[in-house]
Amino acid sequence: MIHISWSYRDGPSQELAFKQGKTKLHFPLSKHNFIKIGKPCSLALDLFVLSVEGIAQFPQLTYAKINAYNESKSLPINWGGKWKSIGDSDHFEFSGSV
Repeated sequence: MIHISWSYRDGPSQELAFKQGKTKLHFPLSKHNFIKIGKPCSLALDLFVLSVEGIAQFPQLTYAKINAYNESKSLPINWGGKWKSIGDSDHFEFSGSV
Protein backbone atom coordinates (compact mmCIF):
# COMPACT_ATOMS: atom_id res chain seq x y z
CA MET A 1 0.00 0.00 0.00
CA ILE A 2 1.32 3.44 -0.95
CA HIS A 3 1.29 6.31 1.53
CA ILE A 4 2.07 10.02 1.35
CA SER A 5 5.07 11.15 3.37
CA TRP A 6 4.87 14.83 2.32
CA SER A 7 2.39 16.98 0.56
CA TYR A 8 2.29 20.64 1.66
CA ARG A 9 5.44 21.99 3.35
CA ASP A 10 5.33 25.21 5.33
CA GLY A 11 8.31 27.59 5.42
CA PRO A 12 10.26 25.98 8.29
CA SER A 13 9.74 22.46 6.89
CA GLN A 14 10.86 23.52 3.41
CA GLU A 15 13.95 25.28 4.75
CA LEU A 16 14.87 22.21 6.83
CA ALA A 17 14.52 20.01 3.72
CA PHE A 18 16.77 22.49 1.89
CA LYS A 19 19.43 22.40 4.65
CA GLN A 20 19.33 18.59 4.60
CA GLY A 21 19.86 18.55 0.82
CA LYS A 22 16.45 17.00 0.13
CA THR A 23 15.43 19.91 -2.09
CA LYS A 24 17.21 22.57 -4.09
CA LEU A 25 14.45 25.14 -3.62
CA HIS A 26 13.83 27.58 -0.81
CA PHE A 27 10.34 28.36 0.45
CA PRO A 28 8.00 29.24 -1.35
CA LEU A 29 9.49 28.04 -4.65
CA SER A 30 8.75 24.29 -4.33
CA LYS A 31 5.57 22.70 -5.65
CA HIS A 32 5.20 21.46 -2.05
CA ASN A 33 4.66 25.11 -0.99
CA PHE A 34 1.78 26.01 -3.29
CA ILE A 35 -1.04 28.04 -1.76
CA LYS A 36 -4.35 28.77 -3.47
CA ILE A 37 -6.71 31.42 -2.13
CA GLY A 38 -4.73 31.53 1.12
CA LYS A 39 -4.90 27.77 1.79
CA PRO A 40 -2.20 25.08 1.43
CA CYS A 41 -2.73 23.24 -1.84
CA SER A 42 0.37 21.18 -2.54
CA LEU A 43 1.13 20.37 -6.15
CA ALA A 44 3.64 17.69 -5.10
CA LEU A 45 3.50 14.41 -3.22
CA ASP A 46 6.30 12.26 -1.83
CA LEU A 47 5.30 8.61 -1.55
CA PHE A 48 6.44 5.55 0.36
CA VAL A 49 5.38 1.94 0.82
CA LEU A 50 4.98 0.17 4.16
CA SER A 51 6.45 -3.31 4.49
CA VAL A 52 4.47 -5.99 6.33
CA GLU A 53 6.64 -5.12 9.35
CA GLY A 54 5.48 -1.49 9.16
CA ILE A 55 8.82 -0.14 7.90
CA ALA A 56 8.84 2.66 5.32
CA GLN A 57 10.37 1.64 2.02
CA PHE A 58 11.08 3.69 -1.09
CA PRO A 59 10.91 1.20 -4.01
CA GLN A 60 12.35 2.66 -7.21
CA LEU A 61 10.62 0.04 -9.37
CA THR A 62 7.19 0.90 -7.93
CA TYR A 63 7.76 4.59 -8.64
CA ALA A 64 8.93 3.81 -12.18
CA LYS A 65 5.73 1.80 -12.77
CA ILE A 66 3.59 4.67 -11.49
CA ASN A 67 5.44 7.03 -13.82
CA ALA A 68 5.02 4.66 -16.78
CA TYR A 69 1.28 4.55 -16.13
CA ASN A 70 1.09 8.35 -15.86
CA GLU A 71 3.01 8.73 -19.12
CA SER A 72 0.87 6.12 -20.93
CA LYS A 73 -2.23 8.14 -20.00
CA SER A 74 -0.53 11.48 -20.80
CA LEU A 75 -1.27 12.69 -17.29
CA PRO A 76 0.27 16.07 -16.36
CA ILE A 77 2.43 14.57 -13.62
CA ASN A 78 6.22 14.97 -13.46
CA TRP A 79 8.28 12.31 -11.73
CA GLY A 80 11.30 13.33 -9.66
CA GLY A 81 13.01 10.03 -10.49
CA LYS A 82 13.79 11.40 -13.95
CA TRP A 83 15.59 14.49 -12.66
CA LYS A 84 19.35 14.67 -13.17
CA SER A 85 20.16 17.33 -10.55
CA ILE A 86 18.61 15.61 -7.54
CA GLY A 87 17.38 12.02 -7.65
CA ASP A 88 13.96 12.27 -6.04
CA SER A 89 12.29 9.02 -7.02
CA ASP A 90 9.52 9.23 -4.41
CA HIS A 91 8.42 12.68 -5.69
CA PHE A 92 5.49 13.28 -8.06
CA GLU A 93 4.23 16.73 -8.98
CA PHE A 94 1.25 18.05 -10.87
CA SER A 95 2.27 20.11 -13.88
CA GLY A 96 -1.14 20.98 -15.31
CA SER A 97 -3.02 24.22 -14.95
CA VAL A 98 -4.34 25.11 -11.51
